[in-house]
Amino acid sequence: MRLGKNTKVSGKNGYDKLQRLYKQANKVYYKGIQSNGMIERLNIEKIANAVKEQLNPLYKALGVEKIK
Repeated sequence: MRLGKNTKVSGKNGYDKLQRLYKQANKVYYKGIQSNGMIERLNIEKIANAVKEQLNPLYKALGVEKIK
């Protein structure tokens, strides 16, 4: 979406946050519509590191190595 790295995200839920991000990029977010490559551009490692404590029970249940 070519928003700055310091772009602030606000909203009451994920849907609301996505709508606001898209609006900041002068685009419209349509729930359930193809994301045009948004998923491929996500930094999954960064996201997982940010919520690693919440993900650790899932990793344990799946038998995968924890994020350090």
